[in-house]
Formats: sequence, C-alpha cells, structure tokens
Amino acid sequence: SNYQITQNELENIDLIGKGIVITGNFSIEREEIKTFLMKIGGQIKSGITGKVDFVFAGEDCGWSKIQKINDLNQSKKANIRILNEADLNYLIKKIRHITSHWQNGGVKCQTQLLCILFRRMCSTFSFF
Repeated sequence: SNYQITQNELENIDLIGKGIVITGNFSIEREEIKTFLMKIGGQIKSGITGKVDFVFAGEDCGWSKIQKINDLNQSKKANIRILNEADLNYLIKKIRHITSHWQNGGVKCQTQLLCILFRRMCSTFSFF
C-alpha cells in the first residue's frame, strides 16, 4: 500500500508518544512486541482511530483495518504509516546495536533515535 513506511522514514522514526496498533501474526510474541515498542516510547492502542500514527501489520492482518487506515488517511483525519515484520526486525536490530554500543562506552548521538534513547532510558534496557 502507499501508506507503507519508507526506508528513510524508518531510519528516522521517533515513536515517543505515538499511537501504535499491532495487528496480524508475527513470528515474535505479541507481548514481546508490545513491551519493546512501549520501551522506546510508543503508546499501544487497541483500534484504528485518528489517534494512531503507526500500524505494525503482520501476516493475515484484517482487511477491515487496512480499509479503516485508508479511510482515515484519505479524509486527512490521520496520517497512519504501516510497518511490516521486516520493519519491526530492523528497529529491534537498530536498538540492539545502539544499546550495545552504549554499553561498550561508545556514546555518540549520531541519530535522533540514539539521543532519544539516552534521554529516556539510560541503562534500563533489559529486553532483546
């Protein structure tokens, strides 16, 4: 769909305070995905509304949800971006990479995400 997130958007993504819906099936447990996304500042929502910014859509995600995203985006009531499992894995890897760098003492705020993480979490990362 044309609401699929671009690589550039993905690299600069900021989930702090953003509304997120997880739908469909992923190879990672849903609770783990929720915990991870909340850990980097996302707010998990139960349904697709104008308060949602990102939808993580796995296999077999409901067509009605995609339709709802389409309706909200087209009526300009929202600007929802869709991410798939590959995008989720990219984020997890990126955060892992950043936190391992930081734990090894190599602190450089090269990305917005890095700065956000240090401000928000310091050493509270116990996941992934």
